[in-house]
Amino acid sequence: MDLRTLLKPRVWLPATVGILIGTVLLIMGENDDAPGLVLIGFIAAIVLVFYGIYNAAAGVKKGLIPAILCFFLFAFGVFGTIALAIEGEFADSPGIIIFIGLICMGLLMVGIRLLKNNRFR
Repeated sequence: MDLRTLLKPRVWLPATVGILIGTVLLIMGENDDAPGLVLIGFIAAIVLVFYGIYNAAAGVKKGLIPAILCFFLFAFGVFGTIALAIEGEFADSPGIIIFIGLICMGLLMVGIRLLKNNRFR
């Protein structure tokens, strides 16, 4: 990949805006104790950063994008669940951790299957 590709505004602008919006909404949500606002910030940041990565990876095979997205959502689900569990959010109903873990494992399996079926065409 050429470095000039990364310097184009269609690559760095969505990623920068995503990081800024995610940070602002995360701080606002934490100050107001509004987990919904934090979630909106995380989702907005993920979507915009992934859009910037997608624009940067114009040379990546289109069949790899769903696999990369599945791995990205898997990591977000695992780390988000761990962060909430550390804060004690699941003290009342620990079964939610198992449910979220199963969803994340499903995403991981789908990503692996997509990667195996693609064979880098």
